Amino acid sequence: IVLAAAGLRRLGLLRENYRFLALEVMLPAIGQGAIGIECRQEDESIGELLDPLNDAATSLCVRAERAMNLVLGGDCHAPVAGHAYIQGNDLTIAGSVSDIDGVRSVRSAASGAIVDAEQIGKQLGETLLENGAVQILMQNGR
Repeated sequence: IVLAAAGLRRLGLLRENYRFLALEVMLPAIGQGAIGIECRQEDESIGELLDPLNDAATSLCVRAERAMNLVLGGDCHAPVAGHAYIQGNDLTIAGSVSDIDGVRSVRSAASGAIVDAEQIGKQLGETLLENGAVQILMQNGR
């Protein structure tokens, strides 16, 4: 059984004999583990209350992942995965597109300055498309 480590950790249910899937084995879904809160743009007082809850690094990573997914045209049913992380002033994102049964897949990564998070995600999406993701997504009915 595969479970989300973040949820198990929060619930205090992690055990020593549990094993974690390495990112080289399986990337998570876009935005996996991030929590989003929305409010109306014109509701400045609520926005100010929510500001301290925003984690800037997580926000940049999710924006890069979502930018990649936008280029790919992915949705909740598309076999698209992505994981971004920040080291120092650099953001790295890995992404993959697989067919539904997992036989064919395309995977790549991109890095750059964190200020270019969304552009890095878009660049990775384009690279995946160029490397065969178009055919896989079309085969899956996208």
